[in-house]
Amino acid sequence: MQDFIVLAENNRALHLMDMKYRERHFKRMAQGTCDSNYASSLFIDILTTLVRIGGHAC
Repeated sequence: MQDFIVLAENNRALHLMDMKYRERHFKRMAQGTCDSNYASSLFIDILTTLVRIGGHAC
């Protein structure tokens, strides 16, 4: 049971980091400091992939 609790906490932490990084990225886009639409799309794709990998690990 302890292992499940640790996995659930890690999964929650991963999702919180994902939300934090997305929010920061969208702020950069709104401020105009993110110049490339391609880089912006790539950043979001990488975050999505990392969350999916984390989900499979749990």
